[in-house]
Amino acid sequence: MFEGIRVYNNHVFKLEEHLNRLYDSAKSIALSIPLSKSEFKEAILETLRKNSYKDAYLRVVVTRGYGDLGLNPTKCAKASVVIIADYIAPLYEGISAKAIVAATRRKQSGFSGPSNQVSHYLNNILAKMEANRAGVDEAIMLNQKGIVCEGTSDNLFVVKSGVLITPPLSDGALGGITRSSVLELAAQLKIPVREESITVTIS
Repeated sequence: MFEGIRVYNNHVFKLEEHLNRLYDSAKSIALSIPLSKSEFKEAILETLRKNSYKDAYLRVVVTRGYGDLGLNPTKCAKASVVIIADYIAPLYEGISAKAIVAATRRKQSGFSGPSNQVSHYLNNILAKMEANRAGVDEAIMLNQKGIVCEGTSDNLFVVKSGVLITPPLSDGALGGITRSSVLELAAQLKIPVREESITVTIS
């Protein structure tokens, strides 16, 4: 399981929400995280302190840990936790992004649910490679039914007639923390929002 978390001016954005999702994700695949939430939070903050980051990107990864080459998870005695801190500029900062519609379809979320971030992102990587070959910034991914789902590493929103439209989670979009924040801000600003299926021919 993993989480991608942003840090802005010494403030870890939505840390509690990210940790809650991480623990829910781990529970969904019967993976026991060897730290309490409070211990995990402190480990993240200590990583930032050690690296003197005020603005950063955190990648938090939990694996089943050391084991043999078989598929039996009971061979892994204890889960491993990895916390990586680095500076990565926000996606598309200061640019008008260009995108293609990828031929590679979004993998069905399956057992783990649309809100869980499990490391089976091969299809997303293949779609990103399509974008690279086309010389554009991003690839829009469709689900198995050909309905717009998300980008390779981001949620999608469309502004149409003053209404903010985003695909519902049932179409395969990730239940992103940032997505939820955008919906909350829209409600506070009284911007109309609709969660509805989007096709590539939306006008």
